[in-house]
Amino acid sequence: MFKLKKRMAGFLTVVLLVGAFTGCASNDGGQSSEKTSSEVQIETQSSDSESKVLRWAFAGDMVSETEGTKPLEELVADFEKEYNCTVDFVPIARDNWSDYLTKLQTMMVSGNSPDVFQNPHEGGRMADNLGINKSLNAFIDENPKLWEDYINNTYESVAYIRQVDGEIYSLPFCLQDMVLWINLDRFQEAGLEVPEENWTFEEFEEYLDILKRASDGKGWYPFGLPHDMSSYNQWLYNFDTGYFNDDYTEVIFDNDKSVELLDFFINCVQQGYSPMPDTNYDGWQQLVDGYVAMTSCGKWMLNYCEAADFYNVAAVQVPEKYQSRPQYAIYSVEVCNTTSQYELACQFCFYTVSPKFEAQWAINDSAIPARSDVQVEWPQEWDQVENIDLVQSIPENAYSLQNPVCFTELVNIWNSMFTSAMAGEVNAETACTSAAEEIRAANDKY
Repeated sequence: MFKLKKRMAGFLTVVLLVGAFTGCASNDGGQSSEKTSSEVQIETQSSDSESKVLRWAFAGDMVSETEGTKPLEELVADFEKEYNCTVDFVPIARDNWSDYLTKLQTMMVSGNSPDVFQNPHEGGRMADNLGINKSLNAFIDENPKLWEDYINNTYESVAYIRQVDGEIYSLPFCLQDMVLWINLDRFQEAGLEVPEENWTFEEFEEYLDILKRASDGKGWYPFGLPHDMSSYNQWLYNFDTGYFNDDYTEVIFDNDKSVELLDFFINCVQQGYSPMPDTNYDGWQQLVDGYVAMTSCGKWMLNYCEAADFYNVAAVQVPEKYQSRPQYAIYSVEVCNTTSQYELACQFCFYTVSPKFEAQWAINDSAIPARSDVQVEWPQEWDQVENIDLVQSIPENAYSLQNPVCFTELVNIWNSMFTSAMAGEVNAETACTSAAEEIRAANDKY
């Protein structure tokens, strides 16, 4: 995660308003961040003698007690120099992305809006519906060279993901995937080899049985369940289902395949294959601690590996049940609809998709650059990770994580449903049926 230190003038204001938002690399992909062509460089609204302030809101967990804002300062230094401005950091403390988006809305309603804000993948349609963001199209029309560079070098499957009715609202600069991570110490203890990167659900069940026999009475478990709505989404995809259908016109969380998946996870807890989910002890930490042998997570698992200095892990795809549909989520910055510095804000959005910015962010947050031409000097420790290439890019058939308009409500509905089901209070069919009804009601409000 990012480690933050100065220019946090907006932080206390945010906390008061709301009740108090998925290290730099020397390699810039062989491309200079300096622009020499008048076709590419855009004049900001400031004169050479007047420095503007651009306020950037983002998730507060980019803050670190050890390094402060230093990595972020290095990220924006070139932008500040080129456009004679200062980027003020406005971190928003959060429990999750739903909490972040709620606090961001409160901040905007109060009249204390930033100029640009980190919008998590999950908040895309929600931001569109609320009208808190502003289209980049007017800026793109005036700066076709910037747009051409972005389109020509960004993964085709993600380049237009934030296009709505022909309007572009943000430019993905990094990505997260979702894979199954393996603690190799536990596999070795069970006498297991790492499976093929693409494996079946039946093979996964066989591995669970072997790991169960090896772990009995030893204080660890074969598998840590997905413990949030986003991680769970990947398993829904591989069961050929979801919260909604692909065009968000129908809630399908109560279909037979959704019920089958939840019933499998309930049985994992009841039969001792998985520990009871614990909000105070997430599955990612459980994996590096050896408390579970497998769990699903994005590339950010490497943050946990770094913190624990434990790299005896491997990555494989989440097993295929009825289909294989790897999911991804984007990192992006959007322009606030109330900004008085539209051009500068848009220029910052394009700055975030420069090779140097993407490479630095990818290193700092263990993410995947959205540009296919970015070369990143990854930490040498990552060489110890088996199948590390699996989390260095996204596959061609990757599909975006679902992000309905009612995202914040969906998070709360899923949390309540999953907690009740894992505690044995309701069976899988009742849990999915009830949750689906609540999702429909929440979505109908928009």
